[in-house]
Amino acid sequence: PPLRPARRPIPGIRRWKRWIPDAGGALPRGLPKASLVKRNPQALQQLALETRRAELVHWLLLAGWLPAPFWLSPPGVVINLLFACLFNLPCLLLQRHTRSRVERCLQQHRERLRRSAPPR
Repeated sequence: PPLRPARRPIPGIRRWKRWIPDAGGALPRGLPKASLVKRNPQALQQLALETRRAELVHWLLLAGWLPAPFWLSPPGVVINLLFACLFNLPCLLLQRHTRSRVERCLQQHRERLRRSAPPR
């Protein structure tokens, strides 16, 4: 699939990203990020797919607070919303940060291939 232009890095993310647990191996065919020793294109494409999947999961988890007003009082709704944001927004930011770095690596790989290809 065509790549979008890489996003700018999220300020300060390198300071706190190590505190976010890696659940890549929790799902079937999941990919723990620590297993990415090599930067081959297939592994990077798999990681890009994993970041998309993780982002979707966290968006769905974040939306989980929406039915709260049907059974909770207003303070409970606010607490539920804060909890959903606190535990999902950092993960969403990290997935986007990781994906932009992976896409940059893939783009560099494609450019190297293009430069080294014999002229037609």
